Amino acid sequence: AEVLIFCAHYHMADVQKQGNITQIVSPAASFQIEKETSLKINALQFGYRVITIDRDHVDSEVLLSVDGQFRPE
Repeated sequence: AEVLIFCAHYHMADVQKQGNITQIVSPAASFQIEKETSLKINALQFGYRVITIDRDHVDSEVLLSVDGQFRPE
């Protein structure tokens, strides 16, 4: 069986999969940490994840604030 783990938040949106387990991390509502070799803070973006559950189907979408409007990642 597929296992979904939703985590909120780690200041970035991320998805990692190992076997039947998928971990989905949501962005922070304050600032993001960008994936690089060293930590880089992006204080211009903030956002949230919308999780939709419909019977046996789970879907999610990250919305980030860009120029004052929330847009899909």
